[in-house]
Amino acid sequence: MNPGVRYELGRALTYAGRIDEAIPELERAAAKGYPQAQFVLGYLYLDGRYRAPKDACRALDLILDAARTRYPSFYPNILTQDLLRQLQASDKPTS
Repeated sequence: MNPGVRYELGRALTYAGRIDEAIPELERAAAKGYPQAQFVLGYLYLDGRYRAPKDACRALDLILDAARTRYPSFYPNILTQDLLRQLQASDKPTS
């Protein structure tokens, strides 16, 4: 299946609340280098939107992959800054 179609299917499943079905479709599209899928999946993983599993490292990888293709050029900078803040906060001792 075309990665663009997988991306659209993943987005539709996400909006329908079927995140467990959406993630594999978005992952397949991202693996094929589809930048929109890389960005959206990274965004979902960044803070667990739509009940996606939180994974800051995977989020950063995906967002940077999307940035390398220059899609969309300004979002990765904003999200990377937010991600770095989250990582720095998680490194602080809790005691």
